[in-house]
Amino acid sequence: MRIDAVQTIKDSLTMRDVLERYGYTARRRMPCPLHCGDGDNFEVKEKSYCCHSRCGSGDVISFVQKLFDLSFPDTLRKIDADFGLNIYGDHTFEELRQSHYKQMAIKAERERKKREKEQANKEYWAAFDEWKRLDDNRRIYRPKSPDEELHPLFVESLQKLTHQEYFVDCLDERRRQYA
Repeated sequence: MRIDAVQTIKDSLTMRDVLERYGYTARRRMPCPLHCGDGDNFEVKEKSYCCHSRCGSGDVISFVQKLFDLSFPDTLRKIDADFGLNIYGDHTFEELRQSHYKQMAIKAERERKKREKEQANKEYWAAFDEWKRLDDNRRIYRPKSPDEELHPLFVESLQKLTHQEYFVDCLDERRRQYA
């Protein structure tokens, strides 16, 4: 029945139908709704679309799938429910809507974890760079003899290096939680 569903959807709907159903004013060229583009990089054709920026091209089914971040079967069911095509009679719109909200919550959680991981990596590498600077100064400005006066950067490295090593280790542990 899935092949019939795909063909029924493709035969029944145009890109204009789909765009307007989901709140977009369909124009031949418009900002891309998939990545919130700001230029007219999204070209609307009768049964397909083409984003000339980053999303690529596809048909009405792939557009809905990308727009709502759904699996292929969920996309077919959503289109069926939203357009009243009655391809599937076993799921109500409310069930599909709940599935959509669940998918959106999963996507939001995934994005939150991605941002946290990026922040943890950024903090780790900043701390590592500072540790490297201190370690280099310890080696470069180490006194060559017992009578030589201590360089201020050598003293700073002795004062801060142990703390910075601990800080880098803590941030590395935090970073590994996201791996």
